[in-house]
Amino acid sequence: MADTRKPGSKNPPRLWREPRTFDVFDAGGRFLGTVVAPRHTQFEFRRGLQLWGVTRGEFDEQYVVRYRIEPVTR
Repeated sequence: MADTRKPGSKNPPRLWREPRTFDVFDAGGRFLGTVVAPRHTQFEFRRGLQLWGVTRGEFDEQYVVRYRIEPVTR
């Protein structure tokens, strides 16, 4: 995260954090939807609207996680 203050400023830094948002596409390039995942998550496999991955906990332990892709409604 970048410090947004001007050089020499005595104001506290303003930190901007965005949620980790990923757009998911199939092999043909068709947009399937969006997944929001916490930091330290690595995606491994997708089938249909399910996405599996591995995330790390507070003590660097690993967890297998499953996400549901939210399809775009038009």
